[in-house]
Amino acid sequence: MDDDHTTDDGRSVDEDYTADDDYSGNDGYSGNDDWSTDDGRSVKDNTTDDDRTMRGNITDDDRTMKGNMTDGDRTMKDNTTDDDRTDDDRSIGNNTEGNRSMQDNHSTNDGHIMDIDSPENVDWDEQLLSRDWANQDWREVILLLNNVPWERLRRSTVLTIVNAHAEYNQRHPEADADLSPAEIEYFRRLRLESVSPEPVPGMSEDRSMLDWVSSANQQSENKSPEGSPRKRQQQREEANAVSKQYQPGFLTIGFELELAIAGRRAGDIFAERPHPNDTRWEAEDILVDNDTARLQRTAVNQVISVLNSQTDFVVIRKDEDEGEVLHDERMATLRWMDEGALPMEAGPDGSPIRGRGPPNNDVARAAQDALDNLHLINYFNPEQGRDIRLLSEADIRRAVNSVSRFNLQGARDVENARRHLIDLIRLESYRLKRDPRHIYLVGMKPRYRAFSVYPMGDADANMIYVRGQDYARQAGTHPPVDPQKQYEWVMAKVSSPVLPLRLHENDDQDLKNVATILSILCRTLRNNFRIHRELPSIPTTAQINVSHSAGFSLTEIKKLITLVAVTHGDIVKIHRQWRTSSDYERVCGPVQTTTNLGSISFTNTPGAPSNDPKFVLPHPTAAEEKTYEQTMNEYVDVGLLFEGHNKLTDRVFFNAVWRCESVDQISYGLNTGMKWRKPEVITKCVGPFEHTENVELDEEELLDADQKQVDLTFNNVDAERGVFEFRHCSGTMNPEHIFYWLAFVIHLVNFVKISTPAEYKRVLTGIMTGQLPLMEAFNVPDEVQNFFVNNIRDGFYNPENEPPVSWDDPFWPRV
Repeated sequence: MDDDHTTDDGRSVDEDYTADDDYSGNDGYSGNDDWSTDDGRSVKDNTTDDDRTMRGNITDDDRTMKGNMTDGDRTMKDNTTDDDRTDDDRSIGNNTEGNRSMQDNHSTNDGHIMDIDSPENVDWDEQLLSRDWANQDWREVILLLNNVPWERLRRSTVLTIVNAHAEYNQRHPEADADLSPAEIEYFRRLRLESVSPEPVPGMSEDRSMLDWVSSANQQSENKSPEGSPRKRQQQREEANAVSKQYQPGFLTIGFELELAIAGRRAGDIFAERPHPNDTRWEAEDILVDNDTARLQRTAVNQVISVLNSQTDFVVIRKDEDEGEVLHDERMATLRWMDEGALPMEAGPDGSPIRGRGPPNNDVARAAQDALDNLHLINYFNPEQGRDIRLLSEADIRRAVNSVSRFNLQGARDVENARRHLIDLIRLESYRLKRDPRHIYLVGMKPRYRAFSVYPMGDADANMIYVRGQDYARQAGTHPPVDPQKQYEWVMAKVSSPVLPLRLHENDDQDLKNVATILSILCRTLRNNFRIHRELPSIPTTAQINVSHSAGFSLTEIKKLITLVAVTHGDIVKIHRQWRTSSDYERVCGPVQTTTNLGSISFTNTPGAPSNDPKFVLPHPTAAEEKTYEQTMNEYVDVGLLFEGHNKLTDRVFFNAVWRCESVDQISYGLNTGMKWRKPEVITKCVGPFEHTENVELDEEELLDADQKQVDLTFNNVDAERGVFEFRHCSGTMNPEHIFYWLAFVIHLVNFVKISTPAEYKRVLTGIMTGQLPLMEAFNVPDEVQNFFVNNIRDGFYNPENEPPVSWDDPFWPRV
């Protein structure tokens, strides 16, 4: 899977957003195009989520959650680290080797002295107001301004300075458009004032996820600002121990269903229908063969339209540029706008850029009036193919181009209004792309707030192995030699939003909700589309993606992978037998054979450097080796695990797993590095230390990943918490099979999260000795156990009442 799940945090959203409200402050200041993130930071356009430096003085600890300052939160002060400072800012804060020293008294270019020897005794309001900022470029004294305790200044002081900076910028349009420290502080205060510190009862879109997931003293992740990511190990581990490992949290679930849809009959419009009695959808308007791209678009649009019209799901497209830098920037911009920050101007290519100055109220009002008029004339009419939730960037620009005038005089104001209208349409579309069932955790892809549909790629490559002999012979019917050529096929993926799953709460209501979703989804798809049933020659998968609001520790990853490897032979029995074939290693191979660590485990001399070309095996010191061995023995009966004939592969694999020293290291070892080869469980977790977390890689680490051929985009679904993707199940449209498999996976991961070392060792030992059945080991409900017991024949999942797949009717029947 190239995408994954997990979780928009439902933070405070002003559904009555207007340009006047968001562009203009209460004191007459007409806004700016800066952005505040969800945690209170102001960032530049080209910064990343984990290494954002605004003017060189904001570090990872400069976070305020929902405007509530905790003891661990650092405000925007002079606390820059060596790694976070820009070259021009390296003289701020602590003097380190290689940095320019900061003198006790500083003289500006006009001779004015600002004494910062004892900053706590300085009247900063008087010092700053004594300067003529309207005629003084603040950029020339940025080193001094970075040392000002802005959060202690009077509001009137900050506002005066901000307006003076704006006046200077208007007279000097050639000046750098970055925000000044005063403007940063102004918008930080606006953000704090716009959010109520009182928790809102109930769970809704208007409420911060943090208000009801964790207590107030757990809201800050308290990441250390000291040093580069690799130098922050101790501080980050301490922070994670508070913010993640000891939070009870809850599991989250998502699923992705891969579909082989008969898009249209092969040949021209006069060709015979292979199944004339099946009246479900066909792309009748495509008259020629091999127009693959158009067929894919048509089929995906039809699936989205049907699901939106026949269910109460919110279903969207996957953006064509998802995964690219400009898309990431655009999504970050929209998230900030959604949470009450001011919209940023858009460049000619649609990417967000910083403008030259704050838009005036006339421009903001003109953009909002234009949007209101578009709604008034019903421009965004789904029946005309202009559903605002489904607009592409090209659609948005066409909507803006349809506006004839903006009631503005200057050409520059008109162009600014057009740009802000683009932002407003994007924002409204973004806000509507939410299914009410979703739950959002900070850092996940925004697409996973709703259901989404997108093409998987070349359908011919997936259907090429289908042959006539794959179908059951029935009286009077003879399947064609190449049945895949009777239709032009579309391989599509339907992805769910991230859903909360709190086991054993409210009578397992979350599980029941998932069952209802699957039932509605499969019924609607089967009743409207010809979806090919499961065949060994069609490598589709029903993927289950599991995460946790508190993330995963390194030990938990080791526990999960050990269980998956040990129970592989039992787990495959609750799925189709053909999924155990070596041909399926490209979609769901065993972790002990298809992963990087698995490949090394099967060499005759696994310790030899020549047999570890990808540098997968860990190499602990003697002291570390002793610690890892003790930990492994605490969780695993090592003697039992390794006993028996020819256990070298087990020794290499499990010893390597339990000796990994970081999340990054074990994740690298448990993936294949190749998109065409995937293990049965994909470990989509990142973190340089002992807990999942999203850390920006430096140039050396990026180069190392490139040399190892690591697909870095693969883990970007929810890098902060991590995701496990279970790929055992074939591409079924049987909602019961999907649900009961999902329930098993949830109980497996839940056991990994909550089990003590002694309990884990007892259960693992019982499984290895055969004294503890698989389902009972993880406290799987009787209903789930009974389903699989009743549907296993000849040792694998094979329902007795299921008719064989014949060419006479190869599709999933209507429900």
